[in-house]
Amino acid sequence: MIIILFLLTILSSLALAQDIEGAFGIKFGQKLSELKVIRSIDEQSNLVDPPVKVKGLTIYLVNVTPITGHVYLIIGMSDYIEEQECNTLLKTIKYKIEQKYDIKMGKQLDVETVYRGIKGTKAVDIRCSPTFTDEGVKYRLALIYADIDLTKQAEQEEIKLKSKEIDESGL
Repeated sequence: MIIILFLLTILSSLALAQDIEGAFGIKFGQKLSELKVIRSIDEQSNLVDPPVKVKGLTIYLVNVTPITGHVYLIIGMSDYIEEQECNTLLKTIKYKIEQKYDIKMGKQLDVETVYRGIKGTKAVDIRCSPTFTDEGVKYRLALIYADIDLTKQAEQEEIKLKSKEIDESGL
């Protein structure tokens, strides 16, 4: 009887955990044309107005594969804030992500405070980065979602585009 209750508890917690399909109402693989783009930063990076915003995050970016135009990286960032506020926001969001996706975000060895969680082929990083401003050192929280497979596809598409710039007759 105890074993059955234990198994039911595990199965019910697994059923509640969600897959990482995207963030801020944006799905991995979604076409850029389906999003509200505020402005393009470069060929792959775009400032967007997401369908769902997270308290404390004010800037939202997506990167798209250079040829097919599919979202592979989704980023939400805070404004410049104090270190303590950034760390509190980091811990709060980290806790919510771990609960929602049933993953453990481990601390990465880095100069900054960076936590990473991986579930299948999706990764979530959260970090507080120091920046020098006119007001002194401020911090910016970045919450970064990545589709590992689509990131590899983006790299391959980039190579394909750049290879057109090389005159192969000299190779």
